[in-house]
Amino acid sequence: VDERAAGGAGEPSTVADPSVVVDRILPDGATVSIVVPTTGRLTEVRGRRARLVVNLLETLVDRTDFPQDRMEILLVTGPEVAPDLPEVVADRFVDAPIRFVTTDEPFAHSRRTNRGVVAATGDVVVLLNDDTEVVSPDWLRQIVAVALEPDVGLVGPLLRYPDGSIQSAGHAHPHANIGEPLAQIAPSQEAVIGRGREVTGVTLACAAIVRDRYLSVGGLSARIHNAFNDVDLAMKLSAQGFRHVSLGSVEMIHLETATRAPGVQGFEAAVLDQRWRSSMLVEHLHHTDHIHAAVDR
Repeated sequence: VDERAAGGAGEPSTVADPSVVVDRILPDGATVSIVVPTTGRLTEVRGRRARLVVNLLETLVDRTDFPQDRMEILLVTGPEVAPDLPEVVADRFVDAPIRFVTTDEPFAHSRRTNRGVVAATGDVVVLLNDDTEVVSPDWLRQIVAVALEPDVGLVGPLLRYPDGSIQSAGHAHPHANIGEPLAQIAPSQEAVIGRGREVTGVTLACAAIVRDRYLSVGGLSARIHNAFNDVDLAMKLSAQGFRHVSLGSVEMIHLETATRAPGVQGFEAAVLDQRWRSSMLVEHLHHTDHIHAAVDR
């Protein structure tokens, strides 16, 4: 929509920002499973000691504008989780549609996420880190509605650090996560981030995808435990003809790497390089990815 406000006689017209925010309507009957792999970690959150997953659930349950009879929250836990976590969650969130999925394997984001998706019953799965917080009440409705479009793979919101700076607004492969320090955004293009646009991938701290599409490409690679599993998944889906979308109009906070240690394991980078180096070198970036990232290669 290009709205023009006419000036007075002899005065030039002024042009308003032509972008609009689309309020998407969720199809009737669509169901959602939110998959949260968690270690149940107790840490410092906004000046207080708290379990990360409980902190997430407080914002998720209180702020999310979505019918609870059409959603479920799956907490995927392992042997490192304190045995009282189910009781704590049951006491704090009495009416919330939460259930636990347990595994005896040590924490690996890819394996734990896959376990949750297999156990999920929703049409759409939302992969959500336990070190996130809900900001926009309509976040779930918006990303799920886009995910249900027939040619869409992954959909993610705008992720911010607690100080308000941008953590991620979609990926521009190779190697650029828009919002991270290595991707320097020109001031003239910052407004692009706040719009819905196609990208070459999204961070799995929060991403929606139709469950059958996730399963059709094998989910997350068990060979990539933590880092780069989002890039690998996006590339697999792209190879099947799906596009990915970043919705800048809905926001989440991401307490980056609060769950696990930061950094990339050598074997994770090797797997990504082996699978996708040739594809990334010739990949045509979507024009909306061109935030002209200055990437240190």
